[in-house]
Amino acid sequence: MEVLEVPDLMVDIMTSILIHGLKKGTLASALAKDPPADIEELHMIVEKYIQEEEMNILKENEWKVQVKKDDDQKKRKK
Repeated sequence: MEVLEVPDLMVDIMTSILIHGLKKGTLASALAKDPPADIEELHMIVEKYIQEEEMNILKENEWKVQVKKDDDQKKRKK
């Protein structure tokens, strides 16, 4: 008699739901290409991408502030 492992099924279902709920991007692609083996791995992968995304937003905001400062300085010189 063959027995199905419910915990693995749950991770697969959670990963599938997460992929379908995400915008097209690197996290969805990573999860689809290499699905996590368990909940802990899923959590670590998602946390890594969240931190990366937050860092990108911070860098983008810093860049925008610097560009605005540069533009303001150019206007003052004129």
